[in-house]
Amino acid sequence: MMDIEQMNDRIEAIVEGRADSFEAFLLKTSTLSIEVKDRRLETLKQARSMGACLRTIHNNRLGFSYSFRLNPDSLRTMVDNALQGARGTDPDQAYGFPGENGLTPTLRIYDHSIENIPRQKKLDIVRTLENSTRSFSRSVKRVRKATYSEYIMDASVTNSLGLRRNGRSTIISLSVMAVAEERGDSQMGWESDF
Repeated sequence: MMDIEQMNDRIEAIVEGRADSFEAFLLKTSTLSIEVKDRRLETLKQARSMGACLRTIHNNRLGFSYSFRLNPDSLRTMVDNALQGARGTDPDQAYGFPGENGLTPTLRIYDHSIENIPRQKKLDIVRTLENSTRSFSRSVKRVRKATYSEYIMDASVTNSLGLRRNGRSTIISLSVMAVAEERGDSQMGWESDF
């Protein structure tokens, strides 16, 4: 599969000469979710996805299309659909895309070390969360679930005015849902942190 830079180049080559201007947004994500219940692994979900969307302006008409299939034929179809869609929109002289000038710097919100942590250690973290919740008070009778969630994103925006920005980010969260009982009263609580 092509990486984000190769897809940007491919889209630019397909659009070139067919639209007055364009802007492409590409997103690649990787997610991991680990749930523990009663000290055992309950659920482990891992997913990867990639998608692209394209805005075009031709004869002052705005077109849009997207695709989750990113092979060369699908990228050509995405471009064709954006150009076809533009034919059905009203022209507007105000349509345009931003250039590189005046944009804020890219935020540094990516932690590369997350991808190097072994899955077993992540599972151990969730088990520790569940155990800590259970031992917090004698009134905590059970933990419904303890969850580790991980989201890694690569994004790119490119346009015909020279804008070419890439960014990476990571989000990690832990959450827990517990049930406490005391003197015949039962309450459920949930907490999450990033």
